Amino acid sequence: MPDLELLFDDLLNEVRGTAHAPGAPAAVQQARRRRRRGVVAAAAAAVVLTAGGVAVGGLLVDDGDAVSPADRPDAPSSLDEAGFRSELGKALTGTTGWAVSTGDPTILFPCSDDWSGGAGGAGGSVGVGPGAGGGGVFHSTVGFPDAPGAATAVARLVGALESCAGASWQVRPVTGTGALLASSPDGVVWIAPEGASVSLLEVPTDDGPPPAEVQAEVVALLRAVR
Repeated sequence: MPDLELLFDDLLNEVRGTAHAPGAPAAVQQARRRRRRGVVAAAAAAVVLTAGGVAVGGLLVDDGDAVSPADRPDAPSSLDEAGFRSELGKALTGTTGWAVSTGDPTILFPCSDDWSGGAGGAGGSVGVGPGAGGGGVFHSTVGFPDAPGAATAVARLVGALESCAGASWQVRPVTGTGALLASSPDGVVWIAPEGASVSLLEVPTDDGPPPAEVQAEVVALLRAVR
């Protein structure tokens, strides 16, 4: 995992130049202090703890592999369930050297604890691989009373993953999206807050995190599905 103090420094530099999020530097500093005191919170979770729920981007995703605005795909602004499944399948199966495996897609268990605090949601499996033997993923969305409640739940989830004894998880920002990507030997999980809701996509894979452009494309699709 990259040095978390450096991640905080990068995030602070980003938000200090963001006019539409004047309270963001204070939120990041608070997250940094909490982590130093041993409270469970990751630098990545600070991405969603900006004032007014404003998403902050511009951070590195994986070993310096950043996504510029010009590189990000144009995702539909709104998708029905069928359209979402179709576009998600294209996004997750079109990368050479990276593939969805056929393992159990609910890879967050048992490390996620009760991250949602009992908030209600809905979810289900989505087949994305070619043919009957293709891999499957698990998509879920949880609603909260407000955006701060959603941000708190995301921080709780990140903390649970980082402290889990059953698996080794790494959590990093998805550049320019305000979303996070968690990865373990069993697969990857997109964590995409949007206002008072949080969408998760659990994807079993043996190949680690996908390329940065795929990470950003999947976030856009998660936010487009109705």
